[in-house]
Amino acid sequence: MGRLATPAASRVQRFVQKVGNIVYASGNSGTVNVPQADYTTTLDVISLQTVTSSATVPVIAAYGAFGPLQLVQVSVNGARHPYAAPGYFSDIYMRVRSDPYASQMTADPVTVSTTTTWVNHVHVPLTLAQGTTNGAWYTGDTTLQMVVKLGFNTPAVVFSTVNSATIQGSWDVWRESFSAPPPNQSAAWLAAISWYHEVAMQGTWQLKNGAATTIQLPRDQDYQRIFINVYSGNDYDSTYTPVYGQLTLTDLAINGKIHIFDTVSEGEMLFQQVFCYAEILGPGWYVLDFQRVKNSTRDILPTDTSVVQMLNLNLTSTATTYFADIYTEAVVDNPFAAKWIAMAQAATAAGTPLGP
Repeated sequence: MGRLATPAASRVQRFVQKVGNIVYASGNSGTVNVPQADYTTTLDVISLQTVTSSATVPVIAAYGAFGPLQLVQVSVNGARHPYAAPGYFSDIYMRVRSDPYASQMTADPVTVSTTTTWVNHVHVPLTLAQGTTNGAWYTGDTTLQMVVKLGFNTPAVVFSTVNSATIQGSWDVWRESFSAPPPNQSAAWLAAISWYHEVAMQGTWQLKNGAATTIQLPRDQDYQRIFINVYSGNDYDSTYTPVYGQLTLTDLAINGKIHIFDTVSEGEMLFQQVFCYAEILGPGWYVLDFQRVKNSTRDILPTDTSVVQMLNLNLTSTATTYFADIYTEAVVDNPFAAKWIAMAQAATAAGTPLGP
């Protein structure tokens, strides 16, 4: 009595450990293998990056401190990516998912003839929400290899005017993991790994002048959030310029009849950001957020193909010189859990029930 610990047979221990370091390589990428042990729930990418300026400081492009990170990706067997997005989106994503987090540590100083330290940490959650292990990966499965990859932009992308500035340094990769019984021995952990949580970019669309651009989104998944980024220029070079005022109406429709977000104005979209996340995320960023109860899946948007024939996102702009990148956060059944479910069912049929 009076002890916090659960009985020894059902105890779980949380660990935080550094699993590797990736060195900046201009225009290239680097990887770290996640250890094949325990359950992996979260990865952090911690910057040890610097910028050296010449006698004239560079002009930082609109990506800000996250410009060096062209790609943050977690991959598993079969070329599947539970997480794949550029660094600047990763920052927006965490400000939405984990408010009141607001990039308080982020910094991108430049000083004449000086080497300065930039801070562009990235948090990569694999679970559905804060405070749950649903979506965890059983990396104790030695047939599963999880890899963290960072892709790097060149200085010509990070800076709109380089002025001979150079980028150096690296990023440490940290893992949050849990030591617990294998999933075929634990009902709770078997349920946790059955969710496949994915954050992905769906593509880029050119907007129209005064008419809707229709974007057909994938079906047969449960949406948590849809992110829209409107900008001029290109999202792969230093001309990228996110803007306000160019997304006049947003409409999300099922089968062309049920409007989940019904021709919503930009003003309403921005106002929702203020009372949901206590900030406006920045020029060109909009969120269709289905999770009205924090850290709950009550209000997700299911899109079963048996009932949803079309899921269309319609965006209306004022000019053809603007583009929209679409990112989604969604959940499906995890195919990597199938063998553990089969093993648990076999053990139960043989008279060995699952533990808690």
